[in-house]
Amino acid sequence: MTTDRVLGLRRAEALARAMNKRWGVRAPADIQIEKFAAARGVQIVEGGVTGAMARLCWGPRPIIRVSELVADPAEQKWCTCHELAHLICKHPPDEIDHLCKHERPYKPPRAGVERHYEAEANVFTAELMMPRDQLSKRCEIAAPSLEIAYAIAKDFMTPIAASAIRFVELTPERCCVVYSERGKVVWAVPSTTFSANITRGARLDRRSVAFDWHDRQKLDDRAQPIVADAWLSTHQDVEIVEHSAPLATTNGVITLLWVPEAVAPQLKMAS
Repeated sequence: MTTDRVLGLRRAEALARAMNKRWGVRAPADIQIEKFAAARGVQIVEGGVTGAMARLCWGPRPIIRVSELVADPAEQKWCTCHELAHLICKHPPDEIDHLCKHERPYKPPRAGVERHYEAEANVFTAELMMPRDQLSKRCEIAAPSLEIAYAIAKDFMTPIAASAIRFVELTPERCCVVYSERGKVVWAVPSTTFSANITRGARLDRRSVAFDWHDRQKLDDRAQPIVADAWLSTHQDVEIVEHSAPLATTNGVITLLWVPEAVAPQLKMAS
């Protein structure tokens, strides 16, 4: 069944793709968010916003205000594009103002069938800043790790969390990106081939690499084998690959999990 949520997400992605086509985007350097905003009569201002990373101020000449507390240029760019997305997608101003007070721009939504304006803004922003046609081939790699997400973040100047999410959206491998804070899962985004469930709010297993950061502010930030049941609900004695790294901006941990082809059948993830 095609729900209102799915239709809204498809429309947001199509609008971003159309904008990139209109501006002749063929490389990361062509993606100039301030230029795109100016063409729509939008002014971008630093400061003058509280309780949010950024906010769209509606009016005859819209203004996007970005909090001065957002120090990372990649975060600034993402927040600006996220607010521009609300304008381009014609989201209701009152609802958007409420939502943007409570969610980080790249926080994935919970499941549902109704429209989700924050999710639509995220989809628009991901497609505009990390176009599918420029990244699909790049995400077809034999041994996934956070290294590809870091490379995307560097080349496209995007936040590492958003870059990791984009990678799992585009990779054919069985991957899941997980963000945790204070020893608990905040959100998880799986690839289409990663069928296991990682529950929001679940406590991290002590055997996971991510747990080490929350426990003692240290971790081994290399991709490495780990027993599958440290992350997944399984009785199979097999290993998957975990690559975790701390995020300086939040003191949380971003984790990429990868299920290699050889162990996928044992974890009931066979294609």
